[in-house]
Amino acid sequence: MIKKRLTMLFLIIVLCLSCFLSCLTTNIGVAYASTILVDGGYSSVLEDLQTDTDFNSEDYSVNAEDYSLQVIQIAESSDKELFVYVYQPSASYGKLVASSINISADLHNELNFKNYKLTLLNNTGVFYKYLVNDFVVSEDTTRYYEISSIFRPWDETKDAGLDLTNENIIAEISFKVAKQFTLVENNGETIISVADTETIQITDKYVGFVRYIDGFDLNFYDGGCDSHFVAFSTDKQIDKLYEADVYYTSQTCDYIWVFDAIYGGQETTYGNVQDNYAYLNYKQHASHTTNGIGGHYYEWPRIMSVNEFISLENRSLVYECGLFNVRTETNITDEGLKDLENKQWVLRFAETDYYELTTSSQTREIKTIVGDVTILRLKFETDGVVYNLGVIDNKQQGDENPDNETKFSIEPSDMFKIIMLVLLLIILLVVLGPFLPTIISLIFKLIKVIIKLILWLISLPFKLIKAIFKKRE
Repeated sequence: MIKKRLTMLFLIIVLCLSCFLSCLTTNIGVAYASTILVDGGYSSVLEDLQTDTDFNSEDYSVNAEDYSLQVIQIAESSDKELFVYVYQPSASYGKLVASSINISADLHNELNFKNYKLTLLNNTGVFYKYLVNDFVVSEDTTRYYEISSIFRPWDETKDAGLDLTNENIIAEISFKVAKQFTLVENNGETIISVADTETIQITDKYVGFVRYIDGFDLNFYDGGCDSHFVAFSTDKQIDKLYEADVYYTSQTCDYIWVFDAIYGGQETTYGNVQDNYAYLNYKQHASHTTNGIGGHYYEWPRIMSVNEFISLENRSLVYECGLFNVRTETNITDEGLKDLENKQWVLRFAETDYYELTTSSQTREIKTIVGDVTILRLKFETDGVVYNLGVIDNKQQGDENPDNETKFSIEPSDMFKIIMLVLLLIILLVVLGPFLPTIISLIFKLIKVIIKLILWLISLPFKLIKAIFKKRE
């Protein structure tokens, strides 16, 4: 009897576990989607999705006013390609095609998000199938794909509410995915499970840079360093910010403006756009030393609060060069202070060179344009708990003007003041030399008069007392 009850209990436990696992795991056919077909194309999005018996296209309706992107599934090919299947409610508006996606192929505690470009392969109605460019599926039997967000280009007619007033430009807007797909090889079968993950959303953001200008130089050109930053706030309170991953693009810009009335004009040459990643932590510092007379050593933390950033960048530095000092005043502009309002944290993620030369015939400026700035990951502490989360954040670019201004001034040094005082005394001695005996004699006479006056003042009270007693007698 006891054995029968134990057997029954075991069967119940197995049944419960099976039900629990079936809720967590979905075994669908799109784990391995078709690769290139005979006609040279890819299998259609519906062909892949319908291999899942639980998929019902009627669950996904058309909504012409909903311009969001919603990732509903992923798949791998035997050629090690990765596909993403997206539900786009506004299917009739064909311009809104996904452009990139943030994926970490590591365990949740080892997040390493990369931003991958997407190529649209085909679509049917509200369903879109994309190829993840430059992604190679690993050989591991268990593979993780944590997706924090997916992007599409900003559209001026559909995303007017996101228009910025601080001269920043949104290149791509992001949509929350917050899912981890786990693919496990089991007896020749690939099992996919999907779990929701936690993310953090950027609610307010500004991309800009401060410029550290070289001092006076005989080469008569302006050079220096542009320190690029992103200031932001989030939908979660952050007490301490430990780490941050940032994606951005960079492109050199060589601008020439010739003054000649006949052959003059403007010419701008751009370099190739480069993808970059910055991995920051609160212990890191960056620095730059400007050249020339009035040049200084600048240093700053990679991660800092907005208040720390403003305080640090309002600097007054003195370069001592003998008889004169060169004072360098750098301050955040009023416009820059306005752009930083309501932001909590600053990430100083990159430094680039700056060069400008103006002659009688032309002006030439060489700099680096930084764009598509997006925060991928934040590790932070709140109420004693440490979080490591993917970030929902737009790709954004600032304007071409620095958020600080630099002023140079020349002031006399203490050595210069002493030398001038000595020179003044020498001049006085030379000018007044012939009259010195007379002047000295007059000075001594004046001293005698002053001494007599002082002695008289000292003796005056005693004379008065003596006179009073004499009168009483």
